Amino acid sequence: MAAAILTHARLRELLHYDPDTGVFSWRASGKGRPAPGIPAGSVHGNGYRSINIEHRYYSAHRLAFFYVTGQLPPQDMRVDHINGLRDDNRWSNIRQVTNSQNMQNQKRPMRTNRSGLLGVSPAPKGKFRASIFLNGRTTQLGTFSRAEDAHEAYLKAKRQIHPAGTL
Repeated sequence: MAAAILTHARLRELLHYDPDTGVFSWRASGKGRPAPGIPAGSVHGNGYRSINIEHRYYSAHRLAFFYVTGQLPPQDMRVDHINGLRDDNRWSNIRQVTNSQNMQNQKRPMRTNRSGLLGVSPAPKGKFRASIFLNGRTTQLGTFSRAEDAHEAYLKAKRQIHPAGTL
C-alpha cells in the first residue's frame, strides 16, 4: 500500500506554523502524536529539522513553503535557507531557488579544497588561483601571491555575478 500524499489541508489540520519563529507545533492530538502545542520534529545530524507525519519524514523548510504557499515546489526547484542556517525555518529566511542558485549560496570551501578558502586553489610556483563557476564553466579570475588576495578577488566576483549568493 502506497503512503498517502500529504495535502495542504491535512498539513494545516495537523500542524501550526509560526512564520515569525519558523516553529511547527502539533495542532491535533491522536494516537502516537504529541499533545497540541508541542513543537514538532527534530534536528538530524545534517542540521535540518524533519517532521514525521503519518509515518513519513518531511523536511521542515519544505513544509514551511507548502504551509504558506499551498504548493510544493516543483522537482527542479529547491527550498533554501537564505542565511545558511539549516534549522532557521522562519518564512523570511526561506526562498525557492534553482539548484544552480542554491549552489551560489555556498559559504565554505569543500573538504577537498587544499587552500582552505572558497574560490581559491594552489597554483604553480607557490601562488594561488582564484576561479568561479559561471554558466556551466569555470572562469579564471587571476593568480595571486597571497591566498587572501585570491579570496578577495573571488568574493568581489561572486557578489557581482551570483545574485542568489549571500556572502
